[in-house]
Amino acid sequence: MQGRHGHLSREQKQLALRLHARGWRLVDIAKEIGCSAPMVGVMARSGRHLDAKPLGW
Repeated sequence: MQGRHGHLSREQKQLALRLHARGWRLVDIAKEIGCSAPMVGVMARSGRHLDAKPLGW
């Protein structure tokens, strides 16, 4: 379910960050958005994708 070139879409990133904020496990987030748990973990910890947060978060 990843976008072009294996990258996550903005919508997938937003969903992943919302689920992470709600306390979902990385493996469950990964299954939900269609990527690997390590990819979700890196995104959540690194802050590289902070622009993916929806307004109001």
